[in-house]
Parts: sequence; structure tokens; C-alpha cells
Amino acid sequence: MSDAYGTIVLAKSHNGVIDERNLLIELNGYAWGNHNTEWIFGVDDLPCMKSQYIQYPTVFNLRKQFHPSLHTVLHFNKNDCVEEESDNHPSLKEIVKVLSPHIQSGWIEIAAVANEKCCYVYFERLKILSNFRGIRSRRVVSVNGNMQFIETV
Repeated sequence: MSDAYGTIVLAKSHNGVIDERNLLIELNGYAWGNHNTEWIFGVDDLPCMKSQYIQYPTVFNLRKQFHPSLHTVLHFNKNDCVEEESDNHPSLKEIVKVLSPHIQSGWIEIAAVANEKCCYVYFERLKILSNFRGIRSRRVVSVNGNMQFIETV
């Protein structure tokens, strides 16, 4: 069994205006790795990963089975929870549509990096702008060659 471990970080533009609270709620609606991908508030009030060591971190996210809405977070009632059986990948367009409303100006960028010992290393990036534009890319360097993928919306 192969295991790639790495981390995910989030940054924002220098003069960016972000609704951090609602952004954090939406970020937690997606899986950003195999496990331990809960976003919390960091020391600079920006969302950061609760765990620094993530198995297969990615910006090519799988939907989680439960997506908390702001209503659910503020007025949690177990009977109101709706669990979804979904393992499809959201498109870049969908992710931009969900996250961009929480960016009043500027941009956010989420980067994931991981490696599997003696096999490969990869770097992924997701950049979302306040004007509902985005870019997502992946670069893999391995003993069998290199690969690069870029998409924009």
C-alpha cells in the first residue's frame, strides 16, 4: 500500500477582504484529503488545517457526506442533518461559485503538497478570485516522468 503524506495551506492577497467565518464553513464542506481535513481558524484568523500531516492532500476535492450550512452551524439540531451519499468530484466552476462570494476583494490560494517516498512528489494549487474566476493546477514529478494539468474558469 502506498501512502503520500503532505500538507495544505491557505493564503490571501495582501489587501484582500475575506469573510473568514463563512469561508471556513464552506471549506469544511469538501474533503481535502483522505482524512483529517477539518479547517479551523489559525493564529492570523485565516482558515488552516487542523492537522499538519494529511494523507493524500488535494485541491481536487471530493464532496464530504455532510455539508454544514450556516443555519446548521448556528442552530445545530441532529434531526436537521441530511447526509448525502456522494463521491463525485466538484468542478472548478462549482468550487469557485461556492467560495468566491466570501471573497469581497482580492483572492485566496490553497496549496497542497505531498510525496511518497522514492516514488513521486506533487504540488497542487487552487486560486479563487473575488470576481468569480479561478485556476486549479497539479504538477507531479515521479521516477516515471512528469505530468502537469491546469484548468481555469
